[in-house]
Amino acid sequence: MVGPEKKIRETASKYGLEISGFEIVDALHSDEAAAKSVELIHAAKGEMLMKGSLHTDELMRSVTAKVGGLRTDRRISHVFVMDVPAMPKRCL
Repeated sequence: MVGPEKKIRETASKYGLEISGFEIVDALHSDEAAAKSVELIHAAKGEMLMKGSLHTDELMRSVTAKVGGLRTDRRISHVFVMDVPAMPKRCL
């Protein structure tokens, strides 16, 4: 997980989530978190990005950067999935 470590730990504690098995990479703000996430992919410390509570444009700015981004000649795609308990099936 990449983001403000203190906030991540406080949120996990608040909701009773066990996150001790996850590495946390501290980042002061969302732009820094996006940049560090892309760096982790380049360093082969991750295989995919999953957007959390940062804005899509903040993540995509780092992903599509001409220098240091994840640009290739291939099309970039995404999936948006919502699992809402009150709904009979997942929304894609």
